Amino acid sequence: MEFDLNTCFDPATCARLNQRLAEVMSDIRTYGIWLHKDRRVLTGYSYAEFYDWDLYFENLFLTYYGISDYNRNGVEMFLDQQFECSFVSRTMGVSWSKLRHHFKPFLAQIALLGSRQTGDYRWLLGKYYDRLKKYLDYWFCDFDKNGLCVWDVSDHSGMDNQARRLGYDGVMTVEGVDLNCYLVRELWAMQSVKITVLARELKSTLPNQ
Repeated sequence: MEFDLNTCFDPATCARLNQRLAEVMSDIRTYGIWLHKDRRVLTGYSYAEFYDWDLYFENLFLTYYGISDYNRNGVEMFLDQQFECSFVSRTMGVSWSKLRHHFKPFLAQIALLGSRQTGDYRWLLGKYYDRLKKYLDYWFCDFDKNGLCVWDVSDHSGMDNQARRLGYDGVMTVEGVDLNCYLVRELWAMQSVKITVLARELKSTLPNQ
């Protein structure tokens, strides 16, 4: 994705912004790239914890530099930790273990973000596609059967210290508008992944013309 700051800002603002962006990219190279089970993975935290939607926005930022290396690696890293019940923790547990909090609805969007840049969906033809489906199904624990999904607790939603608003661990009653909008976007992303994967599978079964 190409962009020209000079068409958006005055020269002085462009200079400051370019300097700040260069500093951010330097920090990413120095503190944000880690090796996890032979994969180079990305985090915005120098203490090497990996978080759910952070992974999406970190990779979204890198798309503006044409970098897509860490989308697939991040998705695979988290899906490799998936439980039999389909639960995927929203952290890798390096510094913070969150074994009650399911990965926010961004995994399919991260997978799509990377695959659209590279044109490579082959890695989604097997187990990782199945794991994405299971992770997404896990979200639809609709306790009162009204079609809306719930956050576990304030920390789960991203409002880390707002327990008075969303409660403490295990409440699971807040049908967040944000959460359900994320899920709509995640379903759209999953649909796009599915259509592309099925098209690739069909193409592979057809005889060469």
